[in-house]
Amino acid sequence: PTTPLRTPTLARDPAAGWSTTLTGLGSVTANATDVPPGTQGTQTIAITSPTPADQVILTNYFDGTPGISFVQLNGNHVLSFKAKGVYGNMSVAVNLKRYGGAVFLNQTVHLTNDWATYNLSFSGNENGSSVGTVQLTFTVNGPNVVNIDDVSLTQTNSDPTNQTAFRDPVVNALKQLNP
Repeated sequence: PTTPLRTPTLARDPAAGWSTTLTGLGSVTANATDVPPGTQGTQTIAITSPTPADQVILTNYFDGTPGISFVQLNGNHVLSFKAKGVYGNMSVAVNLKRYGGAVFLNQTVHLTNDWATYNLSFSGNENGSSVGTVQLTFTVNGPNVVNIDDVSLTQTNSDPTNQTAFRDPVVNALKQLNP
């Protein structure tokens, strides 16, 4: 699944669809003045935790149907995002996990003051029986200001014959159904 943080043409909340947890003076705002080079969007998300007592957690969930899992994280994957440190410790903690299951990523990424693409690779070994919501969090502890854009999660070892926009399990199920 690919989950964009930005809105390409509309000036609206860039965190729409994401949950935010704010502690102290933490804030999440639109940044329309400094976007990554080559992006199609017109804004990014600015995460601000101005003092050591502040924290912002930006969270996205997927595969959350109770008792059923439509996405098994099996194989090699990469979580990719563009980010830039603006002020302070210029870092973001990234966590990707399935409730009641595996922790796929749990690391702190140190940012530069220039836009860069960060690719965090991991291998999943879910075998079809993993059930539960998958949660992705970006945590910014103060003092810190970071901008984030273009978040995506992609399997990197897909079947090379699958030239569609659909994941391999979807294509394989369609082949079996032979509609």
